[in-house]
Amino acid sequence: VNRGEEIAAVAGELAFPLATSEALRRDGDGADTAFSFEVVAALFSLDVGKAASAPARDGSGYVVARLAEIVEADGGGSGLSELRDALRVGIANDLTAQFGEMLRARYPVEVNQGAFNALF
Repeated sequence: VNRGEEIAAVAGELAFPLATSEALRRDGDGADTAFSFEVVAALFSLDVGKAASAPARDGSGYVVARLAEIVEADGGGSGLSELRDALRVGIANDLTAQFGEMLRARYPVEVNQGAFNALF
């Protein structure tokens, strides 16, 4: 395929199924269910018209994918706000975990299991 042959002709010659996926994002959103993260990463490293292969998501074989076109991402769409929200939550969780670890190191706590069991 990378030498100029049409992917449909190669797939037909080898009796492999051929499908066209919808546009997808780097995080794999919109990817065909057979696309592993390796396939998605490979597609984002290709020039238009080039192909790459990687293991299928279910491990049953390989996926050969050809990049048909590059579509510019919408910089102001909901994807950006979703990413911003996910980063905020992730950073807050990391800071909370670090703060908790610092408190446990500074103020070691011993639990009186007998007293605790007596209450419940």
